[in-house]
Formats: sequence, C-alpha cells, structure tokens
Amino acid sequence: AIYIERDDYRDTDDKDFFGLAPGKEVGLLGAGMILTCTKKEKDGSISATIKPRGDSKPKGNLHWVSHGHAVKCEMRLYNNLFTVENPMAKQDAAVAVAGGVEAAVVVEDEEEEKDEGAPAWLSLINPTSLVTEVNALIEPSLAKAAATPGAAFQLQRVGFFVVDLDSTAKRPVFNRTVALK
Repeated sequence: AIYIERDDYRDTDDKDFFGLAPGKEVGLLGAGMILTCTKKEKDGSISATIKPRGDSKPKGNLHWVSHGHAVKCEMRLYNNLFTVENPMAKQDAAVAVAGGVEAAVVVEDEEEEKDEGAPAWLSLINPTSLVTEVNALIEPSLAKAAATPGAAFQLQRVGFFVVDLDSTAKRPVFNRTVALK
C-alpha cells in the first residue's frame, strides 16, 4: 500500500487535472511504475493496479510514500496573517472617477479602536493563518533530518519547510514558510 496527497485524487477527472481519477493512469515518481485507479472504497481508500512504466507517458506523476515506511510528523502550514494586504488601510476603498479613468483611492483608517474596544485590524486576521496537520506522513530520510532544527527543505509541489525548534527525531515537526500552490 502507498499514500498519495489528498489533492492528487478526484472522483471526477477533467482535462486540466494531472492527478489520479477512476480509470486514469498516473506515474509514481522515482518508482518507474504506472498506477491506474480501479475503484474508490467506502472507507475512502483507493483500489488500483500497478504496472511497469515501459514506454507509457502518463499525463501526471505523483509523489508518494510507502505505507510500510511512512513516518508520522506534524506539519505547521503558515499562510498570510491577514485577509488583506494592508490591514491598516480601509478596504472599502473609494473609487474616484477623474477624466473617465477609475482610480482606487485608499483611505487610511483613522478609527483605530472600534466601539467594542478592539482594534479594527483584528477583524482582518486570517482564521487559517496557521493550519496544523498532526498526522502528516513523510519519508524516513526526511524524518532523520528532523533532529536538526533550522534545516530547510523544499517538498515537491507543496512548499518550502524548515525544521521547527520543537522537532525531535521521534517527533518530527516542520513549518511551511512559503507555499507553492
């Protein structure tokens, strides 16, 4: 058995999707194999056939990890802290029309405190600025690096990560610093 990313599977295929779907072939990176989805089970797992790549050129290639070798880790996925680029500017920018040309006018928010006493910018905090995946799976070689806080890695198609100071060889913790998707 192998694991693939959740985003690499869809029940319905389309021409712009490079991942796995029922009846579709994809390559397994670094394995020289082709995976074909035959059925999605009720528990969410996928049944598939596997064959040598040979001369086949599948549309997509997936990274994967072996069920028998996967190591659990914690992934802290950092995103933008605010839902807008400048939380100190009013986002309801006035639109001025001058000479037939529209120009956005950003009006500084002079009202730092709302009536409730909380700063206005607090309402602009992104609720998903930190998403923690506590049961992420990684390859054993990456788990070994978890004993070196500050070590940096690029995880293919996902982003750039750094080993957290909380990380140990027995409990790997990685922080995403830049997303690629």
